[in-house]
Amino acid sequence: MKKVALFATIIFAFSVTFANAFTNPGKPQGFVNDFANIISNEDKVQIESQLKSLNDQNTIQVAVVTINSLEYETIESYAVKLFEQWGIGNSKKDNGVLFLIAPNERKIRIEVGYGLEGVLTDAQANGIIQKIVLPKFKAGSTRSEE
Repeated sequence: MKKVALFATIIFAFSVTFANAFTNPGKPQGFVNDFANIISNEDKVQIESQLKSLNDQNTIQVAVVTINSLEYETIESYAVKLFEQWGIGNSKKDNGVLFLIAPNERKIRIEVGYGLEGVLTDAQANGIIQKIVLPKFKAGSTRSEE
């Protein structure tokens, strides 16, 4: 009986650890939040300006976020949780996009709000990652290679 209780305690401890693995990297400061420090200041200023213009003209909010580690999360679950916690996009239009980079795990995700799914499909998001982002990373634009 003691072994069963010990086993149940261990399973519970693991489930609590993994259920609470998501750690918000911090409060967003603009459209570009480089918590992994992989974006140059020059690039950050340029991207921030372009994303601000997009938001001002079309009310589409794109957040670029780099994080040091996903810890125990998948890139997909981390992106969804961060998207929801930060409230990316207009809440009525659900027109936000999260571009998440986890260079240590070599993972990239584009999370799209429901209001933009017809404009930016999963296939298009994957194409952006495969045809534009990854080749630049492989060419040495950041520390990520994949």
